[in-house]
Amino acid sequence: MFSLIHKHMACVSNELILELQAIIKEDYDKELSISDVSLIANDLVGYFDLLGKMYHQNINPSQESETNA
Repeated sequence: MFSLIHKHMACVSNELILELQAIIKEDYDKELSISDVSLIANDLVGYFDLLGKMYHQNINPSQESETNA
Protein backbone atom coordinates (compact mmCIF):
# COMPACT_ATOMS: atom_id res chain seq x y z
CA MET A 1 0.00 0.00 0.00
CA PHE A 2 2.81 2.43 0.81
CA SER A 3 4.17 2.12 -2.73
CA LEU A 4 0.85 3.53 -3.96
CA ILE A 5 1.19 6.51 -1.66
CA HIS A 6 4.74 7.32 -2.75
CA LYS A 7 3.69 7.53 -6.40
CA HIS A 8 1.57 10.57 -5.55
CA MET A 9 3.71 11.99 -2.78
CA ALA A 10 2.29 15.13 -1.28
CA CYS A 11 4.44 18.11 -0.47
CA VAL A 12 4.12 18.87 3.21
CA SER A 13 5.62 22.24 4.16
CA ASN A 14 8.83 22.42 6.18
CA GLU A 15 6.91 24.25 8.92
CA LEU A 16 4.47 21.34 9.32
CA ILE A 17 7.30 18.81 9.21
CA LEU A 18 9.06 20.65 12.04
CA GLU A 19 5.78 20.77 13.98
CA LEU A 20 5.29 17.02 13.52
CA GLN A 21 8.88 16.43 14.61
CA ALA A 22 8.18 18.36 17.83
CA ILE A 23 4.96 16.41 18.42
CA ILE A 24 6.77 13.09 17.98
CA LYS A 25 9.48 14.24 20.40
CA GLU A 26 6.94 15.42 23.00
CA ASP A 27 4.50 12.52 22.76
CA TYR A 28 6.86 9.60 22.06
CA ASP A 29 10.24 10.92 23.28
CA LYS A 30 11.78 10.00 19.91
CA GLU A 31 14.29 12.14 18.02
CA LEU A 32 13.72 11.58 14.31
CA SER A 33 15.59 13.16 11.42
CA ILE A 34 13.86 15.70 9.20
CA SER A 35 14.04 13.13 6.41
CA ASP A 36 12.20 10.50 8.49
CA VAL A 37 9.59 12.97 9.69
CA SER A 38 9.07 14.23 6.13
CA LEU A 39 8.48 10.66 4.98
CA ILE A 40 5.98 10.05 7.79
CA ALA A 41 4.14 13.33 7.08
CA ASN A 42 3.92 12.71 3.36
CA ASP A 43 2.81 9.10 3.90
CA LEU A 44 0.04 10.29 6.23
CA VAL A 45 -1.15 12.93 3.76
CA GLY A 46 -1.04 10.41 0.91
CA TYR A 47 -2.90 7.82 2.97
CA PHE A 48 -5.71 10.19 3.92
CA ASP A 49 -5.87 11.48 0.34
CA LEU A 50 -6.34 7.89 -0.84
CA LEU A 51 -9.00 7.27 1.83
CA GLY A 52 -10.84 10.43 0.73
CA LYS A 53 -10.76 9.35 -2.91
CA MET A 54 -12.02 5.88 -2.02
CA TYR A 55 -14.81 7.35 0.10
CA HIS A 56 -15.80 9.72 -2.70
CA GLN A 57 -15.89 6.85 -5.19
CA ASN A 58 -18.08 4.80 -2.85
CA ILE A 59 -20.66 7.54 -2.34
CA ASN A 60 -20.62 8.67 -5.99
CA PRO A 61 -20.14 5.52 -8.11
CA SER A 62 -21.86 7.06 -11.15
CA GLN A 63 -19.33 9.92 -11.28
CA GLU A 64 -16.45 7.44 -11.37
CA SER A 65 -17.78 5.79 -14.54
CA GLU A 66 -18.30 9.22 -16.14
CA THR A 67 -14.71 10.28 -15.49
CA ASN A 68 -13.30 7.00 -16.85
CA ALA A 69 -15.33 7.29 -20.06
